[in-house]
Amino acid sequence: MEPFVIQRQGFELKISSIEEAAALEAIGILNSSELIAWAGHMLNNGQYTASIDTLDDTPETSPERAHRLFKAATAELGVGVRSLHDAAFTAARVIIQQIADEEIDTEAGCQFLCHNFSLNSSQVGAASKFSEELGMREFVFLEHEMCHARAALQHPVPYDPGPPEVIKQEILSEAQRWLNANT
Repeated sequence: MEPFVIQRQGFELKISSIEEAAALEAIGILNSSELIAWAGHMLNNGQYTASIDTLDDTPETSPERAHRLFKAATAELGVGVRSLHDAAFTAARVIIQQIADEEIDTEAGCQFLCHNFSLNSSQVGAASKFSEELGMREFVFLEHEMCHARAALQHPVPYDPGPPEVIKQEILSEAQRWLNANT
């Protein structure tokens, strides 16, 4: 089956399986319009359940109903999220793997990861309580370094971490290290 693709923050995140979609939905990354698009994608790829059909046929459905229909569809397909911890781990793996494979922009991917796992903000998402446990603190440091590097390109700053290209390589190295430690 072709991956389902969502557009976010200047890059495309590829979702290759029903399990990945379920994990991303469970921690709040997929919104209702993306769930409706997912239903159409599934039908186009020969996956049919009554809930997928209903979700695809109701583009004006409320966000709550879209999420409820999505959960019913994945359950009908025999896929469910065992726990939020498992969902957070799966979602992190999907994003980090695509960063490591350079399928998505390294900098944008790192920002997306930090934002959705609330690693460096006051916003608390469903996955934020697992960020420490999943060993993702280095991504926050590297995302912060990238902000400094971008600022240093515009004007002198007290702390210059070096060129963005160097930090991108550090992000790629950290992504590979994380994957090696967590697979």
